Amino acid sequence: MGMRYDIGEYGLTRDKIVCWACFDGTPIHYLWYVDDSAKDGFNTYDEAVDAIKEKMRADKETGRQDECLAEEDGHIIIYFTAGWDDHNCCILKMHISDSYPEDILEMIREYDDRIIIESV
Repeated sequence: MGMRYDIGEYGLTRDKIVCWACFDGTPIHYLWYVDDSAKDGFNTYDEAVDAIKEKMRADKETGRQDECLAEEDGHIIIYFTAGWDDHNCCILKMHISDSYPEDILEMIREYDDRIIIESV
């Protein structure tokens, strides 16, 4: 059957915070999965990334991206692709829109330089 692809969404706090997961009180950029955001049905990686880019464009055009950043504990929208093979092995990649301000993109590079910055 080959690979099949799911896409979904994470949130990442813009600023470092102390949260319930910070057992020693050290502030972190907190990453969480957005419940029920995973959708499947993509036959190729390119199809999945195209769907993510459409979501990123819509986030910018509708103002959702800016609203999320402006919240009290503002957060960044990160999408993911999850590629599953016949043995249920998963290849997970994270994606962020290049429409964020440069200081946010720089923070993302410092946080995890494996996150792919997508042109949308």
